[in-house]
Amino acid sequence: MRDQINPEHYRGEIETVDFMRANAKSEEFFLEFCRLTALGYIARCGKKPDNPAAQDAEKAIWWLKWIAGHDPRNR
Repeated sequence: MRDQINPEHYRGEIETVDFMRANAKSEEFFLEFCRLTALGYIARCGKKPDNPAAQDAEKAIWWLKWIAGHDPRNR
């Protein structure tokens, strides 16, 4: 089954989230990015006709896990 939350095209030699974290000016900056990204998914939850609300909720949770100190990729 295709991963709808962290799809294959986000991965490569280095995953996009790892690249972003490595290039953030600080860990606090990265975590603020995670918070705002989650907020964006929450704000759009249930408003996109081709995307179930549950998928946006799962994406928000994925980003919030970083703030809680957990890697949502289960690493």
